[in-house]
Amino acid sequence: MRETEALYRQLVENQPDLICQYLPDTTLTFVNAAYARFFGRQPEELLGQRFIAFLYAEDQVEVGSNWRS
Repeated sequence: MRETEALYRQLVENQPDLICQYLPDTTLTFVNAAYARFFGRQPEELLGQRFIAFLYAEDQVEVGSNWRS
């Protein structure tokens, strides 16, 4: 099980695609290196923040509305 988890984590961390996990309120609980680089931050800086806050203001309303439905 630990080996499988380590392989999965290595795969996710080395992906060039943006990958994150979040709570229902959009609070980030995991981001891979590509996600952090996209926002010009370290992964630790993004954890605990809501991803919706990183959207353009005009998109936040629409995404928030769709998210709740």
